[in-house]
Amino acid sequence: MSAALVLTVYILTFAVGFPANVFTLAVLAAKWRRRPSAAALTTAELLLLNLTAADLLLLVFLPFKMAEAAAGMAWPLPAALCPVANFCFYSSMYLSSLFLAALSVQRYLGVAFPLRLQGRRRPGFTAPTTTTPQPPRPPPRCYDDFSAAQLRFVLPLRLEFFFVLFLAPFSVTGRSPGWRVYATLLSGLNAALDPLVFYCSCGAVRQALAGSWAALRASARNGSNAVGIGAGRVKKSR
Repeated sequence: MSAALVLTVYILTFAVGFPANVFTLAVLAAKWRRRPSAAALTTAELLLLNLTAADLLLLVFLPFKMAEAAAGMAWPLPAALCPVANFCFYSSMYLSSLFLAALSVQRYLGVAFPLRLQGRRRPGFTAPTTTTPQPPRPPPRCYDDFSAAQLRFVLPLRLEFFFVLFLAPFSVTGRSPGWRVYATLLSGLNAALDPLVFYCSCGAVRQALAGSWAALRASARNGSNAVGIGAGRVKKSR
């Protein structure tokens, strides 16, 4: 893949994604500011807020990747910025994927079990506790209190994580594979496509966008009327 194509996609991603994510962040922050509590935002809106923050983290460090693409995929900036920029860039990709997955699960549960989740759509919801007397239980121990059934599941999982996440990366040596730049490019483009998720998932964003569009049209209409009136006065003066 040519560096020019990578640079073009990065520029389009930044030009579209940055203002859209800033707009979404401003809308959600304004809604929370009107009633500063956990119940001010629904669960979906809270996930969207975190997704917006993750996308903005990627977009803030995207100019560093633009400079790299402009230099022919060679790092032209100080060496100390390379690990910081790449860490934030790729971490934001992982965060965006996790928040999108959580939002998808929340949407599925809302469609599949609407009655069960009817009163649990806000993060501040707490289920009422039962008044039935419960026998005293020993205090739990953090990650050290597993039943036999849980151990049969946890121990093989930990072993699998050890091989996949710890030992397997040691086999990756030399230069990065050729497909890595394709995956990075598509993952970065996701920051420009997430505003579609914001529009479809958040009523506050739709209302704010509709209000901004109506205000823009009214401003353009008033401007054209003012121009027409000014032209009419010029003709009368002649």
